[in-house]
Amino acid sequence: MTSQRERLYIGASGVPEVQLSQHGKFLVVKRFDISESAYLEFEDMCVLSGWGTAKKYDGSYQGCAKLIRSFVTPSRVTRTLEDFFLMVALSAGIQNGDAHLKNFGLLYENCAQDADVWLAPAYDLVTTTVYNCNDIMGLLLGGSKAWPKRKMLVQFGRSSCGLSEARCNELLARVQDGMAQAMAELSEYQSTHPEFAAVGEKMAAAWAAGLAKSIAVQ
Repeated sequence: MTSQRERLYIGASGVPEVQLSQHGKFLVVKRFDISESAYLEFEDMCVLSGWGTAKKYDGSYQGCAKLIRSFVTPSRVTRTLEDFFLMVALSAGIQNGDAHLKNFGLLYENCAQDADVWLAPAYDLVTTTVYNCNDIMGLLLGGSKAWPKRKMLVQFGRSSCGLSEARCNELLARVQDGMAQAMAELSEYQSTHPEFAAVGEKMAAAWAAGLAKSIAVQ
């Protein structure tokens, strides 16, 4: 039988449950910091770095990987670094320039020294280039905030996340497949919501550019 703790962690590899309101004005997100019996503790990467909110864009994805190694339960580190790699790759693919230190975090059940610590699910994913066509990545990757080429993501996966090149390729293929499915859903949504057409077209163009540069095999 899977425990509540394991169910929480399994869910961390994806996103929280979400639902768009009927008039399209609100995105309702199910809280992921509540277990069956209590509130979970949550600390974002900015807090774990010992920095104030004003510095949320000042770090790097390599630095976040180091924090994961330092704070996540040792038995979970390998899986957590894979999940984090997926989050960074997805942000590059959809051109999410808001993937800063406060948009990645860790969860745990209590403050005990042996507390079980794991990665929070992905949240606050936005294609920011729709609204700022010159936007860049939220944090440094390999010393730059420019949208990365696939080679740079693989290098990050190998050097900072401890992944083999083959595993990086497998995970990037998952991102590509997921984005392809999302692009089909986006097209369907546009066809039934003409008021969304202009934004939808910009999103589709941004995703196509992100896939070509960062995710697809060159």
